[in-house]
Amino acid sequence: MKKVLLSLLVISFSAFSFAKDGDVIKRSNCPNPGKSKLKASPENGRIEVEYEIDNAVPGQRWRVILKKGNRRILRAVRTVNGAQEIKVRKVTSNGPGAERIRAKAINLNTGERCNIALRFRS
Repeated sequence: MKKVLLSLLVISFSAFSFAKDGDVIKRSNCPNPGKSKLKASPENGRIEVEYEIDNAVPGQRWRVILKKGNRRILRAVRTVNGAQEIKVRKVTSNGPGAERIRAKAINLNTGERCNIALRFRS
């Protein structure tokens, strides 16, 4: 029973982790064989949001949209670099309570989608 419980805890926390003070990080798999990471960090009373996709095909273009609550805070098109990654960063206001932060990326070459979300409380 203890092994089962421990296994469930490891599985449930494997995609959701905490980094340095106040950082919230969520990881997810994207199609073919990409991996994504969404990170929210406190920054001088604001929220720094970072999103990246790794193991993507160099040269392909992705449309990336970041939202905080229902408000879009970033929309950009990025081309996968030679290191097989895309990175975007946005610093946004920090309201009271928990903030829901979402990232959506669409591969403009293949139509593949990558979605991820987290809750940030400062």
